[in-house]
Amino acid sequence: MTEVLYTFPAQHPDDQFWLWAGVGIALLAGAGWWGLMRAKAGASRLDRNQRMVLAMLCYFALLLGLGTAGFSGWSMGKIADVRINADALMIGKEEIKIGDIRQAVIKNERQSSFVNPEISVNETRLLHISRRDGKLFILSEKNYDINGILNAIRDMGQ
Repeated sequence: MTEVLYTFPAQHPDDQFWLWAGVGIALLAGAGWWGLMRAKAGASRLDRNQRMVLAMLCYFALLLGLGTAGFSGWSMGKIADVRINADALMIGKEEIKIGDIRQAVIKNERQSSFVNPEISVNETRLLHISRRDGKLFILSEKNYDINGILNAIRDMGQ
């Protein structure tokens, strides 16, 4: 195994926010649900039907929070670090030999407005790495230092 010359860790700012927001929502909703289910009939200003409706809403919020946290964590696990050694580029477990890279280019992708397609709502820079066999890898600037990756690929012979 050759020595890794460059390492570009994946960044997860959006996923981390939603992971912790989901955990927080789940904890608050779970505490509310537990409290409403344990409340005695005469101890609360709410009657039984109101407590049950609120308990159902808390349970629904608990499920939403757990789902948000779970899928954000899963998304964080799917975005792998990029490593470059003397002869290959590795994106997670996928290895691309430097000689097999056909093209590596940064492109601007824009999202058009639904109302007026001429107006750009969001623009993201993406690094497109295409292999000689036609497989395409796309890395977003939201998760990677794409300028650094492109410069490292060029340093390695592209």
